[in-house]
Amino acid sequence: MDIFGLHFQNKHRRFWVLFAGLFISYLVFLGARPFDTPDEGRYVQMGMEMAGIVGTPSEITAPNPISPERYSPESQSSENALKLSPWDRLITPRLNGIKYFEKPPFIYWMLGIAAHFGGTSEFVMRLVPALLGLAGLLGMFHFVRLLFDRRTAWHSCLVLGTSLLYFALSRVIILDMGLSVMVTMALFATMVAFDPRYHHQRWRYQLLIYVFIALGVMTKGLVALVLTGLIIVLWMVVCRRWDVLSLLYWLPGILLFTLVAVPWHVLAALANPEFLNFYFIHEHFARYTSHIHGRAQPLWFFLPVLIGGFFPWIQFLPGALKRPFQTGKSDPHVLFLLIWASAVIFFFSLSGSKLIPYILPAMPPLGILIARHMQEMVSVQGTDAVSRGTKSIATKQVYWFVGILGIFLVGFLGFILYSMGVTALLASPLLLSVMGILAGGIAVSLWRQKTMAALHQTMLGVVLLFYPVVERVSVDLRRPSFKPVVTQIDSQLTPQDQVMMFGRYYYELPVYFKRRIPIIHPSGELLFGVVLDDAIKDTVVKDEAALQRAWQGPGKVYLFLRAADFGRLAEMQLAPAHIFVKHGLDIVVTNQK
Repeated sequence: MDIFGLHFQNKHRRFWVLFAGLFISYLVFLGARPFDTPDEGRYVQMGMEMAGIVGTPSEITAPNPISPERYSPESQSSENALKLSPWDRLITPRLNGIKYFEKPPFIYWMLGIAAHFGGTSEFVMRLVPALLGLAGLLGMFHFVRLLFDRRTAWHSCLVLGTSLLYFALSRVIILDMGLSVMVTMALFATMVAFDPRYHHQRWRYQLLIYVFIALGVMTKGLVALVLTGLIIVLWMVVCRRWDVLSLLYWLPGILLFTLVAVPWHVLAALANPEFLNFYFIHEHFARYTSHIHGRAQPLWFFLPVLIGGFFPWIQFLPGALKRPFQTGKSDPHVLFLLIWASAVIFFFSLSGSKLIPYILPAMPPLGILIARHMQEMVSVQGTDAVSRGTKSIATKQVYWFVGILGIFLVGFLGFILYSMGVTALLASPLLLSVMGILAGGIAVSLWRQKTMAALHQTMLGVVLLFYPVVERVSVDLRRPSFKPVVTQIDSQLTPQDQVMMFGRYYYELPVYFKRRIPIIHPSGELLFGVVLDDAIKDTVVKDEAALQRAWQGPGKVYLFLRAADFGRLAEMQLAPAHIFVKHGLDIVVTNQK
């Protein structure tokens, strides 16, 4: 069998060659850009806290970030309260030493393990979401092969793995890729468990259902349980499969779910009496039913996200959605996929908090429907009429693809020109070279106008070449990172020097300094933890009097703050105040030249 026009003699070799291409494209330039803020800086630091490899405020990072002999004597006693045991670190998530209960710790644990064994470089930390994304593709291949056939499994993995949103989120350290993989595997296991062909193996897949739901709960909370439960119940009602209830209320599975998901919640509640109310009420129910987090969006918010997220396959989605209704065939698996995608979109569209990654769990079922639709389009039965029809369809899809790709390229180039000027484009020979390759591939497809094989190969080239190059070029278009500033300061620090933040929490600073950074006047998501823990007072949270004492002390103070807050230093009688560096809307001020 051919896959997108690529022919291999050995079916296993075909899989590994194509998966190796995806694997390489997922890892290329993975560490090219500094950590994004706030998300990557936040989650990386929490992983470091879990692993115990982040120092206290007085620990200087060079040459040894956790060397006891480099403590400042005057602060050592106050910081002993923040020296947590390994058990405390695993149970209570902390951000800069401050209690942080917004999400469960499964991804923090994974980041901590990666940091412990591989260090805290951008590449190592981003291996966690990248490998999760690739694991999701491998799991998808396994389950789709069982539910449909090997060819559909190949195509489905390529469609999903090369879609813009899935590829992009596999290179960003957030929790949504982990949640999507766990929910996806749980729902695939559900489909196989209720398939009569696998009745004799049902118990295995029932166990997988509960395991993956539990891991989803440990990744991002109750949304994993609610989402999978909603989809299964809707499918049960639509198909009138009332026997599903008896299969779901299965004691071994419930015990397994309890064993995986419940212990951490119980231990966290016992160690932190305030945990239950904040975690379940504020972070689950209030987040969904209100605008408390300031992320309100219109009901149609996820429609453009879905259109852009399925680039370059979006032109096939309308046909993929219409096909099941046109054929008139009742396929319970296809119906399950339609309910799955619709339920995810509907559920998050009603939420009071909407972010782009929320739509990710809807992409696997839609990817399968797109793959099946494309297979039906390119299948040739040997008659001239069918062949001519396929050629006509292929020609239309080529024009669709060229139009969508053209819009994407024009928009991207326009962003470059607007942000950095024409010289930025001319200074990117790699980007120009790849664009030339893509233009040549599209020209060949248009010239040949055969079946869709040439088009598919061009699409595959887009994602294997264009995505990583865009990632590399876009490094210069992002908000400037403090990483070079931290490197400069870190090389000059002495045991008497201090680094502080004023008013705003700079998420990347504790990561790059590899120690907690004291903050004056914390705000936002840190406030809840600040009022709970007396141990952080005068250590990672300081008042203006502590800043004034440090300013007049013998050591050099590096104060990170907004440029708009510079005038407040004069009100606090902090003199002298020298601007060490300007960094966009932020500045670093010191008390000594």
